[in-house]
Amino acid sequence: MKKRYIDYPYEKEYQSDILKSISPDYKSPAESIIFFGTEKLEGDIYTINSKRPELREIAGTIYFKTDGDKIIQAIDYPHRLDLMQQNLVNALVRLCIEKSTDLKINDYKISSSENLLSLNAKDISYKNVDRIEELANHLSLANLKISKDPLDKEISIEGYGKVSYEGPCLERTGEVGIIKIKKISRDKDKIILHLVGGERALKDYRDKAYIISNLKSLLFLNNEEDILKEVKALKSNFKPMDQDKIKNLAKEDKPAKEADEKKPCEKVEEKGKTEEAYSDNIEKPKSEEYDKNEIKKDFFEKPVPTKKPLQNERPKVNLASKSQSIEGLKSLATRVGDVNYIYKIIKNISLEDLKEISSTIMKEKNYIQIYGLEGLDGAQIIVTRSQNLNIDLKSIMEEIPKGFTFNGYGNIYQVVLNLPLDKLSRVMELFLIKIKNAK
Repeated sequence: MKKRYIDYPYEKEYQSDILKSISPDYKSPAESIIFFGTEKLEGDIYTINSKRPELREIAGTIYFKTDGDKIIQAIDYPHRLDLMQQNLVNALVRLCIEKSTDLKINDYKISSSENLLSLNAKDISYKNVDRIEELANHLSLANLKISKDPLDKEISIEGYGKVSYEGPCLERTGEVGIIKIKKISRDKDKIILHLVGGERALKDYRDKAYIISNLKSLLFLNNEEDILKEVKALKSNFKPMDQDKIKNLAKEDKPAKEADEKKPCEKVEEKGKTEEAYSDNIEKPKSEEYDKNEIKKDFFEKPVPTKKPLQNERPKVNLASKSQSIEGLKSLATRVGDVNYIYKIIKNISLEDLKEISSTIMKEKNYIQIYGLEGLDGAQIIVTRSQNLNIDLKSIMEEIPKGFTFNGYGNIYQVVLNLPLDKLSRVMELFLIKIKNAK
């Protein structure tokens, strides 16, 4: 069976005559566009006569179980193209290592999820990594012609020499685009280079650009260059608690939790509905000084599920404490331009109370409020904007991707969402980013 993929690597479908058969059902084609893979390289995804067939290998010849006098071969071309790109990336990096360093190559492995190159070394300098990456990208950008070995053992790069290679190959080096050494890891006495190129390099770039864009929005920055400076400032303000202190706090907290669990509940009638409430009065929030950096820390804080209380509703905030709550939330605002942003995950307050508090703040100019509430069976988000701001919150809610399952209602000034607890932080981030982009 002739390996047709060597001369026609871009061919997606091919109809071949039958070369020989071992039974009425098992037949071998005269030529094959299918690369079946090796220990180092993943093979094609393919069909024979529109079906994924059974096959047998006898004396190095592949036989497919199929009916008919012809064999129509078809491959998954996006999968083929991805593997050709990764295979050539790996080959170019190996060629650069052989030509420009004293490092010894141990092995390599390429699949649909990884592109690895193993070196016989205990360490590698960043200078060497940069030199290898720069030279590999030079070969790519030069768009050099590639000559293929008819025996499928190696390829030759115009002006640079030969390197071992097997499987279908691209015709020019430029078809891999950017080459990136994404990560370096160790495996005993080996150094592992994790490579990306082609579509994978583009995806890696987009993922990192998305993270940077989100960080810039969450930190209220205008320039990407300021992210590192801001993160360093946050880290310097963060003081990890001593482990012994944490253990002591846990011991002190345990009797209090046990006492809370033993508290009796009483039934309370309100607006025709029955709900449970703690028999003791709810403690009023203590007045305290708010740290202006707290809002930034909260951006990176994921809600931690707490022990379920005995009632189905969050406790009500008494009227005396609402003015304190309003001033407390306003003190958390981060000012960006003319707008004050309040972004906070809050516990132990009812949705009705939070809506009332946020509506009071809404009457003042230039406020955006994004609150998250943790519940027993999920979470809620309430987003409110001041009346003088021209932002349609209902339209923004409708733009949230369908992958985030939620029920929402509201208007251009205020929206409320009910959603799973594990989606709370992510959807709050989406609202913040979309609101900033809508201004």
